[in-house]
Amino acid sequence: MRVPVASSAVATLSAALLIVVVAGIRRPTRTTAQSVTTDHPVKTTTYFNVGHPLPSRKTINETRGYREPKILCLVHTAAPSHQTLARTVYEVWAKKCDDVLFFSDAPINWEVPHVYYPMFSTRDHSWEKIRHILQFVHQTTYGKYDWYLRADDDAFVVVENARKLVSRMDPTHDFLLGFRWGFFEHKGYADGSTYILSKKAVDTFVTLSHDEELCPEFHRAEEDQEMGRCLAKLGITPMDSRDNQGRDRFHQFHPEQMMDIGIQHFVRRFGYYRVLPYPDQVSPSTVSMHHLSPYEMRFYDFLLNKVKVADL
Repeated sequence: MRVPVASSAVATLSAALLIVVVAGIRRPTRTTAQSVTTDHPVKTTTYFNVGHPLPSRKTINETRGYREPKILCLVHTAAPSHQTLARTVYEVWAKKCDDVLFFSDAPINWEVPHVYYPMFSTRDHSWEKIRHILQFVHQTTYGKYDWYLRADDDAFVVVENARKLVSRMDPTHDFLLGFRWGFFEHKGYADGSTYILSKKAVDTFVTLSHDEELCPEFHRAEEDQEMGRCLAKLGITPMDSRDNQGRDRFHQFHPEQMMDIGIQHFVRRFGYYRVLPYPDQVSPSTVSMHHLSPYEMRFYDFLLNKVKVADL
């Protein structure tokens, strides 16, 4: 779900960012394939054209000892943002995922793994888009990743914190992590602030989402509204992803928006948990921020990864 973005203020961004603590992709071969093979078949229809494929990955050996969880990042973008938001996301944080796959409404003219869906060209198709992208990655990547992180192209994700968070959990069980609220669904979540599904949750969703009584395929429906309702019917609800002091790790709103009285009232009304005052609500182990411009994302990255304590 999107809300209008507030104007930038470097001082505010700096203050918000400084409390947040903190795999390159092989160049794929160009292809225009419109169908895929699968080692875990599920009845589905492919609506996507493959612009650039993901790198080839071996199936994960579940019998081996401890290893870092493998994460596939799925980034939703659109043609007007390919050279701005999407490129910034790729250059700033998405390369830290094990792999990244952009899904858009048109081909991306620079080399990055992506699929595109000309028939789903507006936000009116958001529920249809996520249904089909999860079916697509389930068909093509099943068993190769532990977790699927879905983000908008105006999100800034601290992938290191996401990896640490999911490393405590077993991806062979149903898990949904994100900003939990009851705006559409009492046990729902917000999609824009980024959310993470375990591979088992993706498998459960794809296997059962063809049941029209559980997950009806509406047109002109919000992704988090219908996805939240569908997952809840499948017994998958967002777990508590806050830290041990009740501070949020997933943030639906821009830092400046959180100082807006109207937004504060909205969050208090629909938030699932007690809302802490800003900026106390921002966890040092934050996973994602939302509604950021390309400049803000690069500035966040500079503060988190480039600024060092130095002898002057």
